[in-house]
Amino acid sequence: MKEFILAEKLKEEMAGKKVIAAVFHTFNFDPKFFENYLLPLFLPDIPFGDDEIQNTILWKKFQNELPPITVYCDFHAKSQKGNNLNYLVRPLDILKINGVKPCFHPKHSFILLQGSTQQDLDLLVFVGSNNLSEAGW
Repeated sequence: MKEFILAEKLKEEMAGKKVIAAVFHTFNFDPKFFENYLLPLFLPDIPFGDDEIQNTILWKKFQNELPPITVYCDFHAKSQKGNNLNYLVRPLDILKINGVKPCFHPKHSFILLQGSTQQDLDLLVFVGSNNLSEAGW
């Protein structure tokens, strides 16, 4: 089995192409992690770093450059902290089935990239066991 750091693999697969849009499915969702670790990969020309305060200042300046992004997560597994940026979070609360409360548990990521020409688009699909949380990545 080949091992790699997921964020580094994502950067490699994106190959410097512009992110047009993205959709994420996850059980757990941590907006703080998502905004400080994953979303900066979508805007590689902005000098995001490990300093959360500096990242917040940069996001306020460059937030309008963030492509449309939607995150679907389980209603009961979403962090209580709210998202600070302009992306959609859709917590799903699945109804009981035969007295059992199921959870929303897929972990798929779909990232639409500008292709080699204006008309070309590339779609990255990541499927795994990773939640959009620090522990998952």
